[in-house]
Amino acid sequence: RARGQRAGGKGRRARKRARVSVWITGREPRSVQMGRPAAASVALALAASSALAYAVHHLLVTRRPKRRRRCGTLWASPVSTCSRRVILALEEAETCDYVLEPIDLLKREHKSAHFIAMQPYGKVPVWSERDGPLLLFESRAIMRHVAAGSHLIPSDPALVALMDQWISVEYSYFYPEFLPLFHERVLSRIYKGSNYKPDDAVCAARVAALEPTLDLLEHHLSSTGGPYLVGSYSLADVTFTPYLDVMGACRLSEQIQARPALAAWIERCLARPAWRYCLDGTVMNRVRQETLG
Repeated sequence: RARGQRAGGKGRRARKRARVSVWITGREPRSVQMGRPAAASVALALAASSALAYAVHHLLVTRRPKRRRRCGTLWASPVSTCSRRVILALEEAETCDYVLEPIDLLKREHKSAHFIAMQPYGKVPVWSERDGPLLLFESRAIMRHVAAGSHLIPSDPALVALMDQWISVEYSYFYPEFLPLFHERVLSRIYKGSNYKPDDAVCAARVAALEPTLDLLEHHLSSTGGPYLVGSYSLADVTFTPYLDVMGACRLSEQIQARPALAAWIERCLARPAWRYCLDGTVMNRVRQETLG
């Protein structure tokens, strides 16, 4: 009798599974047609698996948020390193339609009341979102914003952390030593005249202070094999590139050639089409002619 009750229970459960199968698939399983409870269990499992696969597909594909194409205006000077950082990110990412409003640094347009209202420190660049109140200054913040959703930010969280590490290295260790050297050997000749003579003691001290970071870059690139700082090209490479382009003008060629992995990385970064575009003298005219449509 007990065996009969257990058998009856199995039969009721099989019929219940069959009804569920009909609800999921819209058709009776073969077990109902054939009167075989074991076959019903197999059919139910297959139907449930199909339903689950469809649900996962629906969540991952159908409801995946579509990438929004941001539009905005960039107030910048294409001859400044910080402005070039953002222009490079925009051209590499291709996620934003933008208009470039050129700021003439020699005419001190960045110190005008209109510009100070956007950037209280009177520095370029500034990004203004077309649809919304967002107004951003600081080039590294802008490049991060306009590159969102692009190949410039890795999908692997570990690589994102590594990318952020190198952005921090550039900002905290490379830039503070490189900028005074750049001012002495390049910018001062522009603003003070070609007869300006750089302070050799200041330059020598800054070159010596740069050496540890150059050694770190060389070790990392040679040990990982590159080709870029986190494997594929990312914002970590973008943030360095404007400075890499003027290292020759800063008379750092000897330091570069002494580090072959660093030299190869610099060559790759400077050869990218988006960077060549940043150096094009007609970049302002071309971008200003684009519409935000």
